[in-house]
Amino acid sequence: MLRSRQDPKLPHVVQIPYDTLYHLLYVFTEKASKSGDWVAPLGILVTLATTYLISDFKDRFWLAADYWRLIVILSMFACAVWLSRALFQLRRVPTLDSLVQDIVAKSAKRDENRDLFLIKAPSEDNVMRFLVYRDPVWEAYFFLHVPFDPNIVPDASHMAGLRASVASYLGVVFDQVEVSHLEELDTCTSKVSDRTKLETFYAFRFWAVVLGCEIKNLRLRRFELGGTEFCWMTLAEMQAHSQTAKKNADVIDHLFNNMNTLAGTKHSTKEVIQIGTQRRTAVPERQSKGKNNS
Repeated sequence: MLRSRQDPKLPHVVQIPYDTLYHLLYVFTEKASKSGDWVAPLGILVTLATTYLISDFKDRFWLAADYWRLIVILSMFACAVWLSRALFQLRRVPTLDSLVQDIVAKSAKRDENRDLFLIKAPSEDNVMRFLVYRDPVWEAYFFLHVPFDPNIVPDASHMAGLRASVASYLGVVFDQVEVSHLEELDTCTSKVSDRTKLETFYAFRFWAVVLGCEIKNLRLRRFELGGTEFCWMTLAEMQAHSQTAKKNADVIDHLFNNMNTLAGTKHSTKEVIQIGTQRRTAVPERQSKGKNNS
């Protein structure tokens, strides 16, 4: 009897195109049908071995007894090679678990879970801006983020990992980074890729970041750090940027709809962001030496 085993890492619902599913099942059936290929050579080998042990070879059909004995020995050797090959290929026969994994991998729905860092500061024009980075592949700006495991509760250990991620992003001391979960902002969305036509389900958790040190060298509106381009942008500016709006509209619109919650959170830094478009390589000032727990 087949028993269902629910892997917590697998989605509960899978959507997959018919032709893709048909191809996966066809390949699985073809490979699974070879699981019994070892039976024929084993049966022949046993028959030949039995014949060799109990038979009294005699001269027949113009062949001497020794030649008949040699033919049986060579036949047993050939069957042994055939059986060895069949047993070796048996290791490659797919299992039901591997079929499920292939279906999930080719499914039209995928899961992405991300912790988003809201690093905000006031600017010279008295507007709230967020620190984002530019993705050179998508040519769009995104909030700093890291993936998370939905099966892990965001406890103190998880928050320490988030603090270490922010410290690594900005090159600051771990002890100078604090994060707090904005649970009321957490949301879920879904998108369909224009290129692959695959639907991705996103789960976002939002974290407010407060820096306990000055970041004077990061006050420019645009700067580079560790080879990554960063920028302080308003939500309106992100929405006006075509590629950013195309790739990140769900998050931007969600934050627009929760401006009151955002306004009630502390600024990540007391520094005022300069509006000038000058770009430079930023080297954050470390106010104190601390141990990075990452």
